[in-house]
Amino acid sequence: MGEPVYTNLGFKTSAEYIFYRRESIAPIQRISNVREVRQEDLKYIKELDKEISGEERFIFLERFLSTGWVYVPKGSGCISGIYLPDFGSGLIIAKNSEAGLALMKVRLNRGKKTAVLPSANAVACEYLLSEKFQEYRTAPRMVLGQDVNWNPAMLYNRATGYCG
Repeated sequence: MGEPVYTNLGFKTSAEYIFYRRESIAPIQRISNVREVRQEDLKYIKELDKEISGEERFIFLERFLSTGWVYVPKGSGCISGIYLPDFGSGLIIAKNSEAGLALMKVRLNRGKKTAVLPSANAVACEYLLSEKFQEYRTAPRMVLGQDVNWNPAMLYNRATGYCG
């Protein structure tokens, strides 16, 4: 509803978010290669978030890391995704669909019945539809001035409207 106000102030639409929901809780799914965040992960989490969000926001994210989860592919030792359940509606960012979908399953295993992600993440959108989620709303991502160099296809659940 605020889009006309922001447009009049000079904001431009840079992406579209799709809101999904389902009536029932998803059945519990087995997930591999996911573990809780450890102290030694912080440097990699900072790098991953900057690569995906295009912003320096680690100081803000730190407060949510104690309840976070990471995806570490078997045998690699490198983090390729993170899920912060206590940040808004549960931020999920990942370098690839393997990590992103695994972390989405972790979130769904926690009883979540909604998700919000950029339309640019076709893999995640298709996954939610296959899990009987339905699109019920869209909203623009609006920016004033130059947009940051972010990677919307690597965002598997938006935390909040004010901060990714």
